[in-house]
Amino acid sequence: MAYPGVPAFSYPAPAPQSPRARPPWWWIGAGIIVILVGVIGAVTAGVVGFTNMTGTVDRFQRVAVPGSGDLHLSAGQDYTVYYEFRGATSADVPQAVRFRITDPDGRVISAKEYGAEESYNLGGHEGRAECTFHAGQDGTYHLLAEGGTDVTVAVGRGLGSTMVRMILIPLAIGLIGFLVGTILIITALVRHNRSPAPSRRHA
Repeated sequence: MAYPGVPAFSYPAPAPQSPRARPPWWWIGAGIIVILVGVIGAVTAGVVGFTNMTGTVDRFQRVAVPGSGDLHLSAGQDYTVYYEFRGATSADVPQAVRFRITDPDGRVISAKEYGAEESYNLGGHEGRAECTFHAGQDGTYHLLAEGGTDVTVAVGRGLGSTMVRMILIPLAIGLIGFLVGTILIITALVRHNRSPAPSRRHA
């Protein structure tokens, strides 16, 4: 309502709000892809590690108890003696087993007790680590095993380091992919929130 002698007063029209800048979807998509690649890489590394360890167990040299056989070993390598029998991953050897290993010169090899619990159930073989020994020279060693039946003595390179790699490598790949992808996504969102909205020109 206007009064005589009083100038009319009007409120300024509110300035139109500019639309908010769109998030950088390209960077967010890249972060998601990196995370997925990490997951796929971790699964692939785990499968490859499991396959390699199964192949290692398959290549163990074996002698059925009671019995004897030759072992072809390399100089400077440490080997592990495993007892294979049904239930080896959850129980001790059911019957006493004695074995003796001699080097290519006929000398008895000294073995020491395995310092950790290690067992496997891979490729149809179920075994438990018993002891380790060092091969001082290349050549054919001889193993003589005595004791209860239904047990096989297997000799090969220890699986401890292989098991650790099979677990740690996939975890590392998956973790790195997750961290890098998450950093990309968070960085993109933070930069989006800090960026000023685009201005519009009004006539």
